[in-house]
Amino acid sequence: MSDCNGPHFEIKTPTEASLVNRVLLELKHRRRHTNQLLDLLILDWRSAENTLETLICHITDSIQVNGSPVIYPIIEAGLRAYKNSVFNHTDAKYRDAVRVGSFIEALITHSCRALPIRVTDDQGDQWTLASHDAFLDWLATHSGHFIVQPHTITDHVRLRKHLYERITSENIRAALRRIDYEQTVVMGSFDLSN
Repeated sequence: MSDCNGPHFEIKTPTEASLVNRVLLELKHRRRHTNQLLDLLILDWRSAENTLETLICHITDSIQVNGSPVIYPIIEAGLRAYKNSVFNHTDAKYRDAVRVGSFIEALITHSCRALPIRVTDDQGDQWTLASHDAFLDWLATHSGHFIVQPHTITDHVRLRKHLYERITSENIRAALRRIDYEQTVVMGSFDLSN
């Protein structure tokens, strides 16, 4: 149920134990090139696999808008950004850290855009994108009827930093720091057109 004007959000309780595998399989079936991009991303950055797993658990495929899980377009946006940084229209090859940075930045940006919501259970407990608990963990300890309402994000930088720290490994953060791109990713000011 949703009290939102606009998109109809709802919560679907997970029915399978292997959330990550289910989401990745669905992604691969949705777009033909997704399989190749996922393979290339993980070959480029092994720790990107952990990033995907963490994001999938934090958001899950249980949060749906108009009957479709929001996690898929978020990951697809990240893969598009990664593709654009790998297969660019210039002769220059972007550094590895820039490529993974574009992926991370897109995941964060699209997560923030897709989920300006607050999920409340029957007891009044709430989950938002800024919550410490992953939605998968929160959902496991809450039951009953869920209400989805609009939630105004008042501190975008804090939310972006929270998501960045949550989904990235120290390996990725260190690589982005080395080329002075960490704040670019956190602030959402990634621009490969320069």
